[in-house]
Amino acid sequence: MWSLMRTALTLAVLAAGSMLAADALRDRGAVDSKPSQVSSNERAGAQPPASTSLIPGTLGQRFLVWTLFVLVAPVLTAPVAMRVLAKESNAANVVLLFGYTGLDALAAFVAGGVHVDGVISGALYLTTLLVVFAYNLWMCAFLSKLQKP
Repeated sequence: MWSLMRTALTLAVLAAGSMLAADALRDRGAVDSKPSQVSSNERAGAQPPASTSLIPGTLGQRFLVWTLFVLVAPVLTAPVAMRVLAKESNAANVVLLFGYTGLDALAAFVAGGVHVDGVISGALYLTTLLVVFAYNLWMCAFLSKLQKP
């Protein structure tokens, strides 16, 4: 049981690091999706882009809201997940797993400002979603084990 908790915590920390790194790169302007014709001297005085997040607050507060959503969503919907897992249908299980991951991706875009600026930022968001996918897979396996005596 403790090894499962450590695994979940490790996945959450990896997701946290990649989301914070993506937002930090975007806020500093280090990730550009388009080449700029502005000189480096002109760019030095430019202000970072304003956050377009739908959730008010600092980056840390938005990240905390997103992390809590990711961790709690499978727990709150456990009865629905257990019904789907009881069907023992691969198609239903895939829909459940991708449904959880899709909700988490939507929450990440809402909390992160609903945009990805470039390749590095996109790669970090993709890494975060892979970690969240692994967490959701683990939660579905855990719920399945709870169901079978």
